[in-house]
Amino acid sequence: MQTNYKYFKFIEGRYFRLNEESYKFQILNDDNLWEDNYDVESLYEDPAIKYQEITDRETINKLKSIKTLKEFEANNITILDYETRLPNSNQEYFNNLSNVSKQEYLNLYLLYYNLLYKYLIPKLNLKQYDNMLLNSDNIFYQVSLENMDLYQRIGSNYLKYFYLRNNLYIERLTKEELDFLKKKLLSNNNELDQETTTFIENTYQKVMLENTKDITNINYGPDNYSFYKPSNNIIIGVRVDDLSKETIELEAIVNFYTKKLKEFKIPCSIIIYNGFSINKLSNDNKNMK
Repeated sequence: MQTNYKYFKFIEGRYFRLNEESYKFQILNDDNLWEDNYDVESLYEDPAIKYQEITDRETINKLKSIKTLKEFEANNITILDYETRLPNSNQEYFNNLSNVSKQEYLNLYLLYYNLLYKYLIPKLNLKQYDNMLLNSDNIFYQVSLENMDLYQRIGSNYLKYFYLRNNLYIERLTKEELDFLKKKLLSNNNELDQETTTFIENTYQKVMLENTKDITNINYGPDNYSFYKPSNNIIIGVRVDDLSKETIELEAIVNFYTKKLKEFKIPCSIIIYNGFSINKLSNDNKNMK
């Protein structure tokens, strides 16, 4: 559901906006991104501070189109971030790319992942089960952005706890398919229109499933049997903050969801992760033991 904001501008100052439902403020920062700001509330309520509400529809639409800081971080990954992936079966291919080509690959990777989320969330009822944790009487804390791994961060614009855990292999697309994706990237178009839906339907299995001659078990975490899943499976990760103490309900939801996923045409597996079983995105990334 889209958040409704009121938009304002300090006289000779910055734009800011108010979410009236939650009474939270965001300000347009130096990087032209919406960022949570708790100081704005006191300025907003101070009669000595001058500002004006933005009512011009064209200006409001431009302000609406600007990403939040969280959206920007979730939708931008570095080469170092990508190197935390597991498995890394395309390591030779990726390492042979120039740095410019690597960044273009990652831009296409993120675009495809965003389209994939829009396609698979309703197909797999991901939002329904994500909301079960969100609305539980038990408190399931969401992992902070800085403590997520590559996969959960990419999915954090769509879901709070569940996320797609497969790698994507953009290099498997045909030239025509790749050109279609590049065109959407150049036009900054991440809409899932009918043409794009057909594109995802025709390509997602070869792009996201591990490409092995025979079905074999693939490792998606530490060297433990619970992190090995068949190579022809869509892998769904689920992770709550480690401060969340209630695990019985989480396991019950995962078990129930696993049974429901058997109705989907592609085999699916769910893996429960915690802070010890992921590669966190940070400057001091360490390999899992």
